[in-house]
Amino acid sequence: MWGVAAVSRIRTIDAIRGVAVLVMIPLHLLLFGGGADWDLSEGGTLSPFPVDMVPPLGTGLILFFFITGMALAVTSVQRGGTQTVGRFGRGVVKRYGMYIFIGAAIQFLLIYLLQPAFGNSGAYQIPMDPVSILQYIFGGGFLTLAQPIIGLSIGAIIAFPFIYRLSWRQLAAAALALAVTIWGVLSLVSVPDFFLLNLFFTDAFAVFKGLTTIFFGAALGKLMMEGKALDRRYVAAALGVVGAYVAVPSLLNGQPLHLALAMWSYPHAIAFITALGVVSLGLFRHFDSSNAGFLAFTVLGRSSFAVYFGHFFLIIAIYAAFMMLGITASAGIVLAEMVLSTSLIWGAAYYFSKRRWGPPSTW
Repeated sequence: MWGVAAVSRIRTIDAIRGVAVLVMIPLHLLLFGGGADWDLSEGGTLSPFPVDMVPPLGTGLILFFFITGMALAVTSVQRGGTQTVGRFGRGVVKRYGMYIFIGAAIQFLLIYLLQPAFGNSGAYQIPMDPVSILQYIFGGGFLTLAQPIIGLSIGAIIAFPFIYRLSWRQLAAAALALAVTIWGVLSLVSVPDFFLLNLFFTDAFAVFKGLTTIFFGAALGKLMMEGKALDRRYVAAALGVVGAYVAVPSLLNGQPLHLALAMWSYPHAIAFITALGVVSLGLFRHFDSSNAGFLAFTVLGRSSFAVYFGHFFLIIAIYAAFMMLGITASAGIVLAEMVLSTSLIWGAAYYFSKRRWGPPSTW
């Protein structure tokens, strides 16, 4: 049963988010800091069966949208009796609006800093006037640093009123209906290349793609807060889905490149992430009930926003150092870089988290 203290529920969500962070850091270091070169410019795919990795179906495989839905659901139930929906909604808009502003500002700054270094080519082939840069940030580029934060934040703001008022069954039904609708639109309609349409529909972390996952996460969060048991059969079925998405493509072409790129085709990504969320929740609820310690996860989970932007600056520094020293990243160098950088980031997150909130064991 889920009838446990609220602090335990929040700790579980932080732990799941922390696992996502622990996967994200070395993955990004491998892709961007290690000198890996992925070419999807001609509509190519690293997946062995027909799965588009480019717009409009290319979708970011991240767990943070699902976790955000869970967190909003848990918080809405906890504060439902102490805050009005208007006051709570203003807090959500303020928080995620700040994330949008910070993400856009950092991306804006990076474009100005990196444009002289890379010239007018590749990912930075955009005009330097402010309006064009803002259009690029909010939908002009298929993959940008701020895109996941912006897509997630806008999705959270849109989702909040529904999460606050709907039951877990209604949220699950809404998620399924939205997934089918968006899939149909993206498959049948030629969406024009316009930055707002990209932001909401076609980019890797487009708002309505992520909104589906947020709703699924919120449904599970509401279920958890209602004290309902998560049937083991559902966890087993979800584990089967996760295993299939990990193993089958690898068996077909002999290498798990679809996982290395962390991209999938919509709606395949929705199924994978939803199943992974169910498995993660079941696993960490078991660990928590057995008093197993998972501070390494909760530390990163609570500081995920700062870690996200911080680790990208580390990647930029590593990449710049490699270029200056003329180093070609070998497998050994990349592996060492991934281990050391992840350890340093976790250590920094632990230090600052302890100073701000006290020892993690008291959270």
